[in-house]
Amino acid sequence: MRVLGILAVVAITSIRAALIDRDMVQPVAQPEPKPDVEKAAVKFNPSLAVKAGYPVVNAAGDTSAGLKETAC
Repeated sequence: MRVLGILAVVAITSIRAALIDRDMVQPVAQPEPKPDVEKAAVKFNPSLAVKAGYPVVNAAGDTSAGLKETAC
């Protein structure tokens, strides 16, 4: 069991992803809403308030330093 833990830590720490600027990340394509509930959710378009910054990840797995806090 201990060996599995060590192997997991080694695997996670050996992953290398490029650092990118948060302005360079493109949005992930969203599927077309089909049911009425999904269409209503898209029309409502809620805003999110970021209380603690978090890293942005693109489709290639590259990460940024994090988003800045916002106020809604």
